[in-house]
Amino acid sequence: SDPMAAAASPTFDVAAAIAHADTLLRRGKRAEAGEAIATLIAEAPARAEPWLLRARLDQIEGDFVAMLEAARQAIAIAPQSMIAGFMCIEAETMAGETAAARVRLADIEQRHANDPVALRRAAETYTHLGAHAEADRCAQAARALRPDDLDGLFQAASCALAMGRLEEAETALDELISRRPSDFDAYYNRATLRTQTPQRNHVAAMEAALAPLAGNAPPALSYALAKEYEDLGEIERSFDHLERGAAARRRALAYDVQADVSAMNDIAGHFGGAFFARDTEGFADEAPIFVVGLPRSGTTLVDRILSRHARVESRGELNDLPLAVMRAAGRTPDKAQRIAATAKADMRALGASYVRSVRGGGASAPVFVDKTPLNFLYLGIIA
Repeated sequence: SDPMAAAASPTFDVAAAIAHADTLLRRGKRAEAGEAIATLIAEAPARAEPWLLRARLDQIEGDFVAMLEAARQAIAIAPQSMIAGFMCIEAETMAGETAAARVRLADIEQRHANDPVALRRAAETYTHLGAHAEADRCAQAARALRPDDLDGLFQAASCALAMGRLEEAETALDELISRRPSDFDAYYNRATLRTQTPQRNHVAAMEAALAPLAGNAPPALSYALAKEYEDLGEIERSFDHLERGAAARRRALAYDVQADVSAMNDIAGHFGGAFFARDTEGFADEAPIFVVGLPRSGTTLVDRILSRHARVESRGELNDLPLAVMRAAGRTPDKAQRIAATAKADMRALGASYVRSVRGGGASAPVFVDKTPLNFLYLGIIA
């Protein structure tokens, strides 16, 4: 039986109302979705689905505290529901309750130890939390339960790569490509595992895979060829594939650079001299070290130098600071108003929220390094 099912008033079609609210959410009609979800909650208060829809709407609108409240309502109604459990984990992560999210995720892993679908979802969630050993454990368990699942094979290869088992990752990707030749992400991941050599590379096989695509190569395949040709010293061919891949990727992107330029101008305006002249108290914990910079500028090297110190650990690239900033801003209609609201936020509380989130994610050393290049957007807040 469905653990989320419960009776509603006999004249109200709950299933149809759930489907309608879900459609409104997918179409971006937030106001109408909010009204439909409110009606659902009133008509079917003992069903978990309306609360899950409410959590999704709160997430879209950037209100992570409300999202967590709705998700916890759903899990209280349906404590055995895997869907509600993962929604609650996502909400706890976004609300900065990462320690609670880790506990809940471990419980799901234990309760669904024989369910490959649940284990794959757990592995994905552990990866998002930066818990690569736990992700690897779940991916390997899912693979053992369903060895013919090619998506599971790709995930197991990715986890092996994250754990530094490069030969194992390459063997798994070789198998995946042989069984699913159209998995072009696998070609790219395999190309990045090592420096290719004239005696051992995949160029011929990839050129063969490229031939029938008639100039419509997906970016991943073009980038894989660019990487291997570069390793082989064939720079012109490498750049040709790189250019093709970038052009294909750009065609698929709905990106307006002016939106980011405007946001950076807003940041410069709000976090200037007047901001720093305020009589405000920051968060005094000296644990975080932020390493920022453009891609390929040496941030990883700096991170590794710092984390060689006995009191310092690297946490890699994190989402904790952007999420803490969004929590501090609260529910705002657009990016410009979010920036303005953040400049007025309690910086001490924002810093405490950020560090608590990172600590809950497993940071235990006295000092930790957050090596997220895009944190340059938050340098005013960090300072």
